[in-house]
Amino acid sequence: MTTNACIIAHYPQQQQQQQQQQQQQQHQQQQQQLQCLKYIVLLLPPHCFCLLTANVLAAAEALLSH
Repeated sequence: MTTNACIIAHYPQQQQQQQQQQQQQQHQQQQQQLQCLKYIVLLLPPHCFCLLTANVLAAAEALLSH
């Protein structure tokens, strides 16, 4: 993400295009993270779910609010 910020800083005329690409990349990353979370959740023992669900919901909200 910092490299993208640097690129934007150096090439202002390409800023909009770069931001659109960045948003698409972030969206793909979020989907990958969610898939990873699904697998992690499947591997966990049941007693972890209460704690994990709260953490995952908080993390998901944080991701979506960005």
